[in-house]
Amino acid sequence: PEAFASGVIPNYFKHNNFRSFVRQLNFYGFRKIKDDHIKKITSPEANHWRFCHEKFQRGRPELFAEIRHSKQITKTNQEEGVDELKKEAKELRRRLNSMTKEVRKLTDMVYSVPQTPQVEWEMKQESPKRRKIDHSDYCTGHEELSNIISPT
Repeated sequence: PEAFASGVIPNYFKHNNFRSFVRQLNFYGFRKIKDDHIKKITSPEANHWRFCHEKFQRGRPELFAEIRHSKQITKTNQEEGVDELKKEAKELRRRLNSMTKEVRKLTDMVYSVPQTPQVEWEMKQESPKRRKIDHSDYCTGHEELSNIISPT
């Protein structure tokens, strides 16, 4: 690592720090190959570090373009996530609008049911935006409501 840091790294980078070089390799998805400890002690290559990347292959230069900085990959994933959230928000707005229309229809139906004098007076006292629907005020039982909705 020392010879590489002093002889090779400065030719391609603005520094000669081996640790910074290894950090950049990791950012680009390269991983250190762990050697067998016994082999490491006895091997003349005991001071050598080896890295691998699935897109860094001899004779396959077309794969180089697929080696990207991890921040670029994360940004792409974030953009996809944002697009997915936008689609979900759009669908939720559509569903909310649909439910709001349905509630308005149901509210109009309830107000079209003949009311007792007490309920009519209370409805006139409340503002239209703040009406509270209490079904017990409008009918005394399930049968009455079902007869109004679908008379026999």
